[in-house]
Amino acid sequence: MVRSCILMSFLWTISTAGLVNECNFDGEVTKAAALQNLSFISSSSSVMFSRTLPSTRTSSHSCIVTTEDKDSFLYVKAKTSGEKNGTLHMTVYGEDELSSSGHLDTAVSHVWSTSISCPKPSGQKYSVLLTGTPSLSYAVEISENVSSIDIGQSKSFTISSTQPAAFQFKPSTGISKKQLDITVESSINVTAYLKVSHTCEDVVKNINALNHRSLRLSFAEKGRITLSKASLPPLEDTDCPWFIGIAIKSKSETREKNVTLTLASSFDYDYAKPFYFLIFLSFFGGIAVALWALFCFREPYKLAMEDEHIDDSAVSFSSPMAASHRMKDNLRSLFSSCWKKKEDEQDDELRPLIRGKKGKNTLTWKELFKAMKIVLFTHWFAHGPKTFSYTTCIVGFVLLVGSYQYVFEDWHEMIHTGDRDRCYYNDFCYRVSGYDIPFNLMISNLVYMIHGLILAWSVWVMEAELFAWCHKQARRNHLSTARLPPGQVELPKHILKCPNINGHLAKMTVPYFNTNNLEEEIMLHAEAHKRKFTFSIGYALAWGLIFEGCFSMLYHFCPTKLTFQFDTAFMFVISGLIVLSLYNGISFKECVVGKRCKKPVQANNFFLFFLVPLLIFNYFGSLLYTHRDKMGLAMKLIFVVCLVFYYIGILSWVGIKLFYNILSKSDLKKWDEVLKAVLFFVILVVISIVFPVHFGIQFDFPDMFLFSCISACLLAIMGKVLIQFFRTTRRCCTFQTFIFRFFQVSYILVTLGCMGTAVWIFTAKATTDKTQTAEESRDLNKSCAVVNFFDYHDLWHILSSFSLLMGSYLMLYISE
Repeated sequence: MVRSCILMSFLWTISTAGLVNECNFDGEVTKAAALQNLSFISSSSSVMFSRTLPSTRTSSHSCIVTTEDKDSFLYVKAKTSGEKNGTLHMTVYGEDELSSSGHLDTAVSHVWSTSISCPKPSGQKYSVLLTGTPSLSYAVEISENVSSIDIGQSKSFTISSTQPAAFQFKPSTGISKKQLDITVESSINVTAYLKVSHTCEDVVKNINALNHRSLRLSFAEKGRITLSKASLPPLEDTDCPWFIGIAIKSKSETREKNVTLTLASSFDYDYAKPFYFLIFLSFFGGIAVALWALFCFREPYKLAMEDEHIDDSAVSFSSPMAASHRMKDNLRSLFSSCWKKKEDEQDDELRPLIRGKKGKNTLTWKELFKAMKIVLFTHWFAHGPKTFSYTTCIVGFVLLVGSYQYVFEDWHEMIHTGDRDRCYYNDFCYRVSGYDIPFNLMISNLVYMIHGLILAWSVWVMEAELFAWCHKQARRNHLSTARLPPGQVELPKHILKCPNINGHLAKMTVPYFNTNNLEEEIMLHAEAHKRKFTFSIGYALAWGLIFEGCFSMLYHFCPTKLTFQFDTAFMFVISGLIVLSLYNGISFKECVVGKRCKKPVQANNFFLFFLVPLLIFNYFGSLLYTHRDKMGLAMKLIFVVCLVFYYIGILSWVGIKLFYNILSKSDLKKWDEVLKAVLFFVILVVISIVFPVHFGIQFDFPDMFLFSCISACLLAIMGKVLIQFFRTTRRCCTFQTFIFRFFQVSYILVTLGCMGTAVWIFTAKATTDKTQTAEESRDLNKSCAVVNFFDYHDLWHILSSFSLLMGSYLMLYISE
């Protein structure tokens, strides 16, 4: 029995090429050639033996190993055996190396642990040293394997917590002309690392470590590292090989994982087709939306004559009889900025543009361009109203500077450490340019900016046309004898010229003002007439779209839980501006003696009391969501209490503004007041109960704030449209009226459909999930969906921008 045990301890498999030169067991040096005669298993590239460690810790076993192929990895597998418990230490030293090229510790019986040593020049010798618990039985298998992979090739293999895998890839000529995708896929949901580097030791010895020489990510079911001309390290036409390592992330898990590794060339850095597609769709699609909205809703302003009275509560949908005559006008003026007087005109409501009286000449292009020049240089940069538009710019630029610094530092840390888990990218549709960033995700936000510029141009033309008609009417009124309405007095002309009338209020007098310049007096009256209307919110919405593109682009620079707050910042602004435009309107209302007057919400009040606290809560909510375990109970309690008081204050403010004219219970019986009360109650329930319960349980405050603002905005638009629709004169509908109503309803339905499709793509076709771990988010990655460049999230950007643009036009045209 003892003889049999001694014989079995010397059984091994030895390569015919001489993989193992000699081994030293307990001071006895055994040559490989002499031991080959004892072998009962033959193999071309591996040797296995079982031994028992010496009885003292000062002694050890060792073997000298020589590899024959310069591209081969040396695999040394070891495990303990027998009934005795203990620990086995195995270390591999390369020739002329001061540090070990491979090391493993194993204390679990009958479970193999693997150490991989990097390829060395042909004939390189390794020293394998075995130490551990005295008299511990063990088994060792030493083998060499040329683990290489080429482009277009797939390799399937199995890894475990004690058995990693390593591959070598040698780049070919011209490989840098395209991106190189290194993809791993698995059907077993066990987290593992994928690491790529020029340095072999980084992927076989230090796969858990991070450094700037390598790229590493974690994956469960799939993952991809993209090498490109912009990656660090870059993909170049050199003979320097790449090494790929795959290993189970948690060493405590004993499960195995089947993996398929694939290398493929992908994007060829051709940006022409994606750029043409994006610019063409954004620009011409935006122009089409502007013309469609113009055709469906544009109902020009009718300037109030001094002996006329215009009802400020006029509706956005004009009467059916007027609409029947407007059909032909709209068709005629679809591509014209000049409008003609329609027949049988009735009292018209306020609209973003004006047209002349019957029999008057329409505006010429010269008059329109001249008015646009005056609006640009006088009203924008001189004494025109700035309020919402300027404040929006201030908030946007100030917030952009600070957020860029944070996001850039986050991205730079990812590049410097090679940790691809730091930013949540869609690695399966990752297109770079000059920097290692998702260029496709970033430029898809240009659609917001293009649509913002189109909206700004539209508002500019609307304001200029209004001013041109004001100038025409001022000239006409100057030539006629003005009649004052009963009970009214004429304003002193100094008020039209004074830059600050507040300076005269203490004395309740103003200096006498008169001018002999006829054109100057006409211009003063034109500007005074125009001051009844304000386009500040329209310009602020255009800025909001532009900044939404900027902040969304910034977020996709390095998407994380904490940077998501920047992506949503201007969604709050846009939602709030839409609601304010519906409430304030685009004209100042005349006050009536003895009646309550609706006071518009000022820009400073909106930004100070609504937006600034919301941005602060969004920031701390993001911190709480990202580091909920690190935030103390006191901090959480303070945050919730402050948030409750903020909700109470904002909702109370909204209620007071909505029901300012309710003096008795009888006023609530009016159907429009009832509708406002019902919608206000729905908003209360949704943003105070439904969303806090749904998102608050997960501490997902950023999404709670975002969807609360979007819901309030949609309900406000719905309420305004319903009130305006039911206020219209319900008469017998003509065919022309029906057709025009059909175009209006179709515009609204397409807007809602575009928004619904965008939300569906955002949720059902999500390509990442910042709320999950990096490997769980990576399982959602999807291939490119459009022109092999844009993914589904890019489609969300495009569709959401179109829905915002269409909604902005609708809001501008139905605002009173």
